[in-house]
Amino acid sequence: MSERTTKSVSFNLVDEFDMKLLGHAEKLNSYGKKRNFSKYVKRLIEKDMLKESNGPVEDKISEPIQEYQDEDSKNAMNSFL
Repeated sequence: MSERTTKSVSFNLVDEFDMKLLGHAEKLNSYGKKRNFSKYVKRLIEKDMLKESNGPVEDKISEPIQEYQDEDSKNAMNSFL
């Protein structure tokens, strides 16, 4: 059994509002590369959780998100960026 789960987000390509959301989510970061969509969504969820609780949710949430568990996976994924 995997230690991860995937949640999909769909964007209607003929809906102007959805296209604006998608365009914003895919903006280039300060390094000129596409944003990491997964990390971006996780940070939005974190901000929402903090807003709801009016304070820190858990110490772990404030830690940087670890996208890759090992160097080989990180190097392999970097080749796509």
